[in-house]
Amino acid sequence: MKRWIAYARGYEKGMVYINEGAETALSSKEKAISLLPIGIVKIEGDFEKGEIVKIRNQKNEDIGCGIAQYNSEKAQDVIGKKGAKPLIHYDYLFLE
Repeated sequence: MKRWIAYARGYEKGMVYINEGAETALSSKEKAISLLPIGIVKIEGDFEKGEIVKIRNQKNEDIGCGIAQYNSEKAQDVIGKKGAKPLIHYDYLFLE
């Protein structure tokens, strides 16, 4: 289980806001989904690869957290883009 990531609450280095499509995809029980940049609408804070980031929906509700696969600067560059590497891989994603 990935619950150990949930215990990192309070240690997040950044915040990622996602659109409804990404929220729906992440909450799907049918298959494992990573958080792709195409579903990200806004990023707050400065974080490095390997640090914990909080995930919020557009209603400003916490829906989970995960380990960033790259830093906030690169994440800002790929917001909303197709074909980019996932910001948070499924293996390092915890949803509430």
